[in-house]
Amino acid sequence: MLLVLAPVVWALGFGPAVWLTAEGCLDREVVERAYGPILSAAVGGPEAIREAISWWGSLGVRRGRLACFDIGLPKNGDVWLDFFGPGEPFGVRMGLELPPRK
Repeated sequence: MLLVLAPVVWALGFGPAVWLTAEGCLDREVVERAYGPILSAAVGGPEAIREAISWWGSLGVRRGRLACFDIGLPKNGDVWLDFFGPGEPFGVRMGLELPPRK
């Protein structure tokens, strides 16, 4: 039973990890290491998966906050995923530097 629940709990923890990063309470590199497969799926997965990740990652980000993650896909250079607050677009930027924290 625990083996079945562990991946579900891990995936559900992605949203709160993004929200805490947007608040400055969690280092983005921790999230990049812990949730690399989810971050990669946000760029290269099927559309339904990308939309679900965008929704869950952005759900708890307060308006005016931003959480950025570098997933650095080797063949594309740096790829940054931006999670803004609800109702704001989810962003993917290629080869750009991390924007300054507000």
